[in-house]
Amino acid sequence: MIDLYCGRGGWTRGFMEQGFECHGYDVEDFSGTYPGVFHRMDARHIDAAKIRAEFGTRLAVMCASSPCDEFARFTMPWTRAKNPPEPKLGVELAQTAFHLADATNVPLIFENVRSAQRWLGRAVMHCGPFYLWGSGVPALIPIGVRRRAKESYGSKEKAKRAEIPLDLAGAFARFYAAQVAL
Repeated sequence: MIDLYCGRGGWTRGFMEQGFECHGYDVEDFSGTYPGVFHRMDARHIDAAKIRAEFGTRLAVMCASSPCDEFARFTMPWTRAKNPPEPKLGVELAQTAFHLADATNVPLIFENVRSAQRWLGRAVMHCGPFYLWGSGVPALIPIGVRRRAKESYGSKEKAKRAEIPLDLAGAFARFYAAQVAL
C-alpha cells in the first residue's frame, strides 16, 4: 500500500494490521513516527513509472489524505466571510493522487473534508467527517467508525485532527486484504 501525504500513518496503521507492506510519502519528516517505510518527498514529484517498476503487481491500493486546511476554511463562518483564496494546493494534491492512481492502475482511496466536494466533486461516501473519493472506495460503509468532528479538536491538536482513525483505516484494509486473498 502506498500512503500519500502520510503524516503519522493513520491509513498505514490499519493496513499494517492486515499484513500490508506500507510505503508513506510526505514533504514533512515523519520518519520518527511513521510505522511503515517512510519516503520524504513531495508526492507531486513521484514518477508513476518508477512506482510501477518498484512495486509491480504487489501494489494493491493507494491511500491519500492531503491537508484539509484550505478546503475547511470555507466551512468556518469567520473565515468564509473574509473571502479566503481558492484552495490551489489542496486541489493540486488531490489531482496528483488521482493521476498517480490512474497512471499506476491502482485503486485509490482519497480522504478529505466535506467542503472539498465544491472542488473535487461529490464524494463516493463519507464516514462522519471523513469524505472519500476514488476508484478504491468500496460500496460499503464501515460499521463502528469513530465520528468525532474534526473541528472539535483544538488548534493544538492539529496532528490528531488530521489523522485517519484506526477503525476507518482498518475497515478498508480488511476489504483489501480479502481482495488480495482472492
